[in-house]
Amino acid sequence: MKRHLLYILLAMAAAMPAEAQRIESGYILSSDFKDDHGSKLGKGAVQYLSGSYTLPLAVERVQQIKRTYSSTTTPSGQIATREKNDTMMTTRMWQLTLTGKYAAFDYEGAALQYLPENTINTGVMITHVCPIAHRWNLIATTGLTLNATSSYIRLQSLAITAGLIFQYTINKNLYVGVGAVGTTAYGQPVVIPVPMVNWKRGGRYSIELNMHGKPQLTIATQINEKTRLTLTPFDSERFSAVTSVNGEHKVFSQNIFNASLGASYRFTKHWSLNGEIGYIYRHTARVQERSFKAFWEDLFSDDNRMKYSNNCTFSFGLRYHFR
Repeated sequence: MKRHLLYILLAMAAAMPAEAQRIESGYILSSDFKDDHGSKLGKGAVQYLSGSYTLPLAVERVQQIKRTYSSTTTPSGQIATREKNDTMMTTRMWQLTLTGKYAAFDYEGAALQYLPENTINTGVMITHVCPIAHRWNLIATTGLTLNATSSYIRLQSLAITAGLIFQYTINKNLYVGVGAVGTTAYGQPVVIPVPMVNWKRGGRYSIELNMHGKPQLTIATQINEKTRLTLTPFDSERFSAVTSVNGEHKVFSQNIFNASLGASYRFTKHWSLNGEIGYIYRHTARVQERSFKAFWEDLFSDDNRMKYSNNCTFSFGLRYHFR
């Protein structure tokens, strides 16, 4: 059941835009590669390069005021009415997000017969956030993604993605919401229910849980003004492509779940250098039909799912900070 939940979370993440300017390079060490019956197919390693850029198109700060009234009776018998204002600031904005990721797979043995040598995942997304009621925001996103290999790029490699989330602000540190994301990456439209939780806790050790976009839990501490250490018990990565097998369009995907320890050094006001080393506790690969039915089977079935042995990964990159 736990692994099914991991795949559901990763499927949600695949359709949502990133929200930071960054470029990152990573490497997953070579490990044994087995089919769903446990037979060894060879070995495989992964190298990847990814990046994203978010451009705010329009940003406006909006003040929301909710007035409530209460009545009390004074000792003299008169009724006194008291007004209370619940005031908070929110944001109305439009933004454009560009994402790109290239992964190269180094296989040895029989695995070469099953899987493509690389994947290309790129996307352009437009996101609109606007207040619709007191403490409620609407997050709408739509865009176009490309999921292909360098040797097989077709019209079927393109997918339209759209999402709608209703977000409720509990306080300045906690946001929750619910919505749905739709994509045509599997040929037929697929709609995925999406819960949203974004929680931040400050202090010497800050905790951030993000279930909007890429699911991630991060615990961090600031060593000094420029250096920050992070522990990430849960993180995920996905590589996918539309391929052709015996003349039929199929969907290839690799799903990775890992924990990591990282450090970042901010060498200017807005730029930081980041490095991470991690342990991969689940890494699978699959080639399946491109259909609505196959999408849901991928979440709840391990049939025809090939698995890597648990392994280590490391990455480094640059990140731009708004503040």
